[in-house]
Amino acid sequence: MKHYFLKIFVILCCSTFFLYAGFYNKKTYMYKAPKRDNIYIKVEISVFDNDQEIIELMLDKKKLPLKEKDPQKNRGNIFLKLKPNKYTLNWSTKNKKYIWPRKLTHKKTFKVKEEDNWIYIRIEGSKIFIT
Repeated sequence: MKHYFLKIFVILCCSTFFLYAGFYNKKTYMYKAPKRDNIYIKVEISVFDNDQEIIELMLDKKKLPLKEKDPQKNRGNIFLKLKPNKYTLNWSTKNKKYIWPRKLTHKKTFKVKEEDNWIYIRIEGSKIFIT
């Protein structure tokens, strides 16, 4: 009879230990996970002409292709996959009217974060919208 209570006591102690050991182990996962190098974020760039015609578009000194404009003044969409980092978008516009200066250069820096799922950039002449 003595050994029966001892066995039950040992089983009870071991089961409570293993039960609560799982809760204490979760505290190690609350720290920030190490960075992963193979993360790419989807970026879409839509280009439209308004009063100013877009001549060229560059992303970090790399020229991006533009289509001929259609009746809705759409110059095309560009789909990219970028690593989290800071990027600079440069584009040149030409005034349709005879206003000086004839050619203008615009610059916008944006940041791609690891938490982003998708980034949409809309360029309308000299204006830019990033969401």
